[in-house]
Amino acid sequence: MHKILLFLICFIVQFQSSNAQWSGSWIKVNAVYRDNAELEESNPLKYNYIRYNFAKKGRVNVSTSYQSKGTSFAYQFSDNHFKMNSDAGFVVNEFIVEKATEAEFVLLQKGSVDFQGEDCIRLFFVPESSYQKSFVPSSDNILAVAGVDTVYIANDKLYPYYNGSGDYFDVLKEGVPSQPSENLYFFATYIVGKDGRADSLKIIESFNPAFDKKIIKNFNKTKDNWQPAMLNGKAVAVQMKQEYHYFSSNTMLPVMDYSMKGSKAMKENDFTAALYFFDKGLEKLPTSIEMLYKRALCKYELGNKEGACKDLNLIQQLGDSTGKELLQKWCK
Repeated sequence: MHKILLFLICFIVQFQSSNAQWSGSWIKVNAVYRDNAELEESNPLKYNYIRYNFAKKGRVNVSTSYQSKGTSFAYQFSDNHFKMNSDAGFVVNEFIVEKATEAEFVLLQKGSVDFQGEDCIRLFFVPESSYQKSFVPSSDNILAVAGVDTVYIANDKLYPYYNGSGDYFDVLKEGVPSQPSENLYFFATYIVGKDGRADSLKIIESFNPAFDKKIIKNFNKTKDNWQPAMLNGKAVAVQMKQEYHYFSSNTMLPVMDYSMKGSKAMKENDFTAALYFFDKGLEKLPTSIEMLYKRALCKYELGNKEGACKDLNLIQQLGDSTGKELLQKWCK
């Protein structure tokens, strides 16, 4: 009888301890197949940034960018099963919780059929605070030094939080003129200081005066809605970047077609054909991060390591961190 009670108490404590971890923000740090085999380099889950933020009871925000709060889903937890649903009630993703402690969160993602197939993927998460503490700055992360103050360049381990409602990407362009018919590009930088105040907005690439005027107005209204970036327990100033692309249908329809054909060829291991399609797509849209990344993978598979590194470097120059692990791995 005592042994049964002890078992029940241990089970309840263990369950409560596990369930208590369903709060806060978690960053994916690794992903492997169910049998612990490595994912292919082309699998987006291998390197892509993923954050799960359990900010509200019964809701989880899933983000693939450190600058975005992500998409909110309802979730259910039952018998170590974690299920995410859309607001319409459709199952978005389903997992088995293999581990949930204060330091680690391990999920086995359901495959095409069940949790036993070879396509099931195991995801490893750590608390966002731990992920950020692992950041070791280098000269590449510094924008400017003035006396004892350093302004860093934001990255996935060092960034401020926008405390207002919605994503800042959408907040800034709220109420801007309707989408133009031609291809246009807007790029600006600003600095969120140690005091959590955004300032020093600099428009580098402009659409038109009307668009810029609205962006500036929205920026000024939200200057104080920030929480500063933290480095080694201290608030620091960081430079943020904001960009908007508008593309006409004459550009986007061919790009989407080439991208889909290239991705299909990659899955069939026909890297020569895939390279052709990505080349054609990038002629139309040279700044497509997705196609640059996939073209780099194709070039590497075809033995063109130098060409792959060139594409990966271009992605970093465009201000995106996609492929940074491969850049460090292949391009030393």
